[in-house]
Amino acid sequence: MSSAHLYVIDSPAAKLDSFKTPSTTYEKEWKTLLDRASMQQLTYHWNTLYEYFDINKETYTTVPLTDLDKFATQPIAGLTQAQTDKVMGQLWEGLYKNYLLPIVNAEKAVNSYVPIILFDKKNKHLLVLFEMNGKKEKLIQQYSFSE
Repeated sequence: MSSAHLYVIDSPAAKLDSFKTPSTTYEKEWKTLLDRASMQQLTYHWNTLYEYFDINKETYTTVPLTDLDKFATQPIAGLTQAQTDKVMGQLWEGLYKNYLLPIVNAEKAVNSYVPIILFDKKNKHLLVLFEMNGKKEKLIQQYSFSE
């Protein structure tokens, strides 16, 4: 898992440029602008998924797919690190099968946003919400831990 970012500036007002970590004032301003615009668009998209699937997001802790790397060293609230590692392993299996493979095997360009992961605050299950080429999807992963 990684939280690596690549910022690309492609604007009629500026030359094509990219950076991973902003080092100049110009790059810092672009990072702020791009982060804000991305988050606004993702939040709007995720809210449409919550509404479509009639989900009360107050009963979940929401984490974008791009932020899952934090669980490599920090457990999900209410779980041990070993339980978190098991949940993450199963989650990645499901994401690979139901999200990544369809994208890789698609014969034409895929239109999709960053999936949102919803961790049940009662630690019973998680949900993965995403949309691919206009089709809204909800994956459910029940937790099961051997005592």
